[in-house]
Amino acid sequence: MDDFAEQIASVDRKAKVEGSGSDAVNKVAKANALAVAEQLLECSAIIRKTVQEKRTRVVPGVYDLETGEVSWLES
Repeated sequence: MDDFAEQIASVDRKAKVEGSGSDAVNKVAKANALAVAEQLLECSAIIRKTVQEKRTRVVPGVYDLETGEVSWLES
């Protein structure tokens, strides 16, 4: 759990999210989704190759627990 908390804190620092509350949580969630999408491409040669060949895409999104909807993000 400490590793996960450090990863989120790292995303928070890079995104320069200020404040607290639901706005800050939403900003960190979006920044984390974008960071994970980027990390997938950096860490997986297989995923990177299929994206380069336009056989697949990595599309970050954030799931809303209240509505059940996914907001797709531009990467």
